[in-house]
Amino acid sequence: MNIGEFNERVTLQTLTSSADGRGGLTADSWSSGTAYWAKVVQLDAKKMFEEGRDFQGNAYEVYFRYNEFTISTNGNSRLNYNSIVLKIHSVENVKQGERFWRIIAYDA
Repeated sequence: MNIGEFNERVTLQTLTSSADGRGGLTADSWSSGTAYWAKVVQLDAKKMFEEGRDFQGNAYEVYFRYNEFTISTNGNSRLNYNSIVLKIHSVENVKQGERFWRIIAYDA
C-alpha cells in the first residue's frame, strides 16, 4: 500500500457521557478526536453480498496508519468522513508488523 493513497481526512469520534450533578449521567454525546489521514474506498454492494455481509446503505473500507488508538466495534466509536457518519462494523490490523488498521464501516 502506497502512503500517497492516504489522502482523505477521517475523524475518529467516541461516545461520551458526563455526570448530571445528581448521581446520574447526561445524554450521550459524540466527541471528536484527532483527524487522521486515511485511504477510503467505497465498497461494491455485490462484493459485500458475496462476502456474506448484510449492509443497508453504503459500505466503506478505511485504512489508517497503525497507532495506539483504540477503536471500538460495540457502538462507542464511529468515523466522520466528509460529514458522513460511518458506523464501525469491524477492525483488523493488516500487514504484519502493525502497519495499518483496516476498518469496514457503513453510513449510519
